[in-house]
Amino acid sequence: MVQKNSRASSNFTSRITERTEYFVGREWAFEVINEWLANPAAPRYFIILGKPGIGKTAIASRLAQISQGVVTPPAGLTQLTADFLSALYLCSARDSHWTNPSVFAESLALQLAKRYPAYARALVEKSGDRQIYIEVQQRIEHAEGPVQGVVINSINVRGGPPEEVFNRVIREPLEALYQDGFDQQIIILVDALDEALTYSGDGNIITLLGHIADLPSGVRFILTSRQDSRVENTFRDIDELVLSAAKYEQRYQEDIRRYVKERLSSDEKLATKAAELDAAYISEKVVETIVGKAEGNFLYTRFLLDALAGGKRSLTELEGLPEGLDGLYFESLQRIVPFGKEEQWYNNYAPLVGMLSVAQESPTLVHIQSFTEQPTTKVLKHLNDLWQFLEEVKSPNGGKSRYRLYHQSIIDFLHSQSRSIGKEEKRNLFYLPADESNKALAEWCERGELATIWKDTMLDQGEQGRRTYARRFYITHLFHALLWQRLFAVLDAGQYGQAKIHWDPSTRLFARDLELGKQAASWERYPFEEGVAMLSRFWRYTLLHCSLGSRADRYPEAAFRLMTLLGQQQKAIGLAELVTDAIRKVRVLCQIAEQLREQLEERIVWMGLLLRAIDVTQNIENEGQRGEELSRLGQILAQAGEWREAERVIRMIKGTGWQGNALSMLGQALAQAGNAEAATQVWQEAEGVIQTIKDPVPRAEASW
Repeated sequence: MVQKNSRASSNFTSRITERTEYFVGREWAFEVINEWLANPAAPRYFIILGKPGIGKTAIASRLAQISQGVVTPPAGLTQLTADFLSALYLCSARDSHWTNPSVFAESLALQLAKRYPAYARALVEKSGDRQIYIEVQQRIEHAEGPVQGVVINSINVRGGPPEEVFNRVIREPLEALYQDGFDQQIIILVDALDEALTYSGDGNIITLLGHIADLPSGVRFILTSRQDSRVENTFRDIDELVLSAAKYEQRYQEDIRRYVKERLSSDEKLATKAAELDAAYISEKVVETIVGKAEGNFLYTRFLLDALAGGKRSLTELEGLPEGLDGLYFESLQRIVPFGKEEQWYNNYAPLVGMLSVAQESPTLVHIQSFTEQPTTKVLKHLNDLWQFLEEVKSPNGGKSRYRLYHQSIIDFLHSQSRSIGKEEKRNLFYLPADESNKALAEWCERGELATIWKDTMLDQGEQGRRTYARRFYITHLFHALLWQRLFAVLDAGQYGQAKIHWDPSTRLFARDLELGKQAASWERYPFEEGVAMLSRFWRYTLLHCSLGSRADRYPEAAFRLMTLLGQQQKAIGLAELVTDAIRKVRVLCQIAEQLREQLEERIVWMGLLLRAIDVTQNIENEGQRGEELSRLGQILAQAGEWREAERVIRMIKGTGWQGNALSMLGQALAQAGNAEAATQVWQEAEGVIQTIKDPVPRAEASW
């Protein structure tokens, strides 16, 4: 059975809504996509290519809305139905979280698990892997009801190589799904693949998608990207829709014309301004001037119309509009910082814009104020001046708004020393070198004593924000600023790594730091002698990376229970997931669960840990040892009054000795609970199992 996937794109809802505002046209593009979907023999990949700002993300977002049932598809397109997408993912270079291949794998796996129960079951089987933590929740209808299914609430992959992670949580469960008899298409949408190239770790989303030739043919992908050889050359067998191709030029011109007319009539601010002018002037002059200058670029059109709506330009002064996005960005910034006033740019705006151009996550107002060391009123004024270039991301739960540059093309413009302004190549007066901006952020992260970033300070929100950001991204900014000697010194000293692991027991973030250290140590442009000297550092980081998973093995089992008793249950659970020996992991999870039950935690919490322990037992190869641990779990469940679940676990035991012993203990627990009739039945079954044991010694031990 296939379930509805209403939450499939919950993380991307605001971006999808924003990118489809005033959406019109593109029916011709959807027709091409529909034809590909209708042909199961067509290539696995369908990629939408085009220049920056041409509307690739808008098309992808519209496809998402059609799948969600928010809008109806163009007439006659039978493949574009509600829920035709199985999963979707929107890459974004403006937030490193969304270019991380592990986050990509986790997001797709979570969406597919919510959609396909067989996939979810296959995925849960992988939860015994020490690098993969899956939070599994029972579907419980009554306090003592049986397990009816699982709900996968989260997937957390801990620092494994991206390809291995992808194989474990995407490839293998998909193969299991089709082996289970599934015969439908699974369509996955991935937007802005070119932005995934900015990921600095080992491997990226593009390389993962390019190496899945042996997946079932029913698994298919709709991709979007700029025209970039690094993307296009990754996929051999692929259908393409090149939006900027000459054959679509007239259609794009007409779509731009429809968009301009829609904005002038439906956008309240623009409609008010247009109503003051002659209708013929609007139709013949305004619309056609904008369409001609846009040259099929939706971002150019939107940016210009936003400026007109905000009063930055006038509908009666459209002569001399710049050509191309770079020209429009350049002229718009000149309206904020007049020619000859460059010091205003470098003193007031460049620190803010430079921060936004390289920040690894969108900062809040407090972050920006802390970084620029400017008063709140001044920061707000600069944000208001730059509003056309910015996007305010409002928190869905009422938290503080965050800010980021509106489009990747703005970042490209700022990071380029010379750009095409009109038909000439000119020096970019607003050039902000990426390495210098990264250096400034690295210095902000280490402001004062670096060791203080691991201490919380609740009295100063700005300082707390700086410390939290530094914990996550300090090494990343050192790497991109090319401050590699400083990066090596921090990693080699040891204190930073110890503190980071204490803060993040999953080790995932420190593993990313070590990967950046390995990349810096293996730079191919080192002189020969220096490169040889770097080999020892490269191997040191490699070995340290490999050893992260075994650190939890050094904790005594009692330490996990003590951590739980002291209120550090999340740390205890996180470390438990790092235990490499399956038997020991089962026992540790049981200890944490028993302690939480004694502390009167909600049933869903401790019961979830016991279910997790049951899953881990399947990784115990020795049948006798697995039986012993299942027997232990059966006893714990029986003592907790979870009779049906205890019986289910006991019946998983293959060895008759352990099963007979476990049934006897279950009967005893039932008797103590006053359920004499059920106890008698279980004892009788236990006796029958024990009598099948041929060896008298084990038979006697089971009877005891």
